Amino acid sequence: MNRDNIDRKELLEKYLLGLTDQEQAEYVEKQLQEDPTMVEDLAELRSKMSTYLNEQGFTEQPARSMRSLRDFQDLDHEMITAMTRRNHHLSIWRMALSAVCLLLLFTTGYLFRENQNFRLEVAREQALHAQDEASNRKKLEALRGKAIVWDSLHTQTIASANGDVLVHFLADDQVTFLDLSHLDSLQQDEYYFLQLNGKDSNHGIDPITDSSRHSLIPILEDVSTISVYRGTPEAGVPPHPEKLVSVVDFPLSRGAQK
Repeated sequence: MNRDNIDRKELLEKYLLGLTDQEQAEYVEKQLQEDPTMVEDLAELRSKMSTYLNEQGFTEQPARSMRSLRDFQDLDHEMITAMTRRNHHLSIWRMALSAVCLLLLFTTGYLFRENQNFRLEVAREQALHAQDEASNRKKLEALRGKAIVWDSLHTQTIASANGDVLVHFLADDQVTFLDLSHLDSLQQDEYYFLQLNGKDSNHGIDPITDSSRHSLIPILEDVSTISVYRGTPEAGVPPHPEKLVSVVDFPLSRGAQK
């Protein structure tokens, strides 16, 4: 058996099994039409294959018709159509994935920018808090420096017919406060008047109403006597002596109550 016979036999086997491509199938069909011996060889191969299948217990499939050129063209068209459809679907998926990647990229950039802005805002707030804390600390230290030391407060009570007059004295700060809250209540048109050192001038101290008598009155001048009067204010007329409520003489006695 020469080389050509072997190649022809292999080609017939592939043709019988349906493993030839379009060009090989066309060549075999052409040879079958021109060479009767090739038809006999094909029939012999088909018989041997049927016998082998029967011996192995396989059921012989019904013989199918030989593929024509039209069949191969239809098969090519189907394969091309399937591949085109597959490529179209792949293109759609590729575009969708590209859009998702772009969206993720933009989202990442946006989140990164927001994170940087948040960090800057936090740093700015921390700086402002630090400035506020330093400012508050300075103000607190200043207030502490100006704070009154109430431990040095001395109080003395001067009794009168209309109640008691309290004098509060801060020894450390050399400040005196007059307290008229324990005197009798005033009528609607009545006031308490203060006379310093026997002078008619009130030295910047306004007449005291019934509501304002509950507040401490600071004495900012060096005085030796404070006279407290009760009555109705009359411009240019000094208080009448019979309206005198109490007289506070300075310096106070050392038996002050703390």
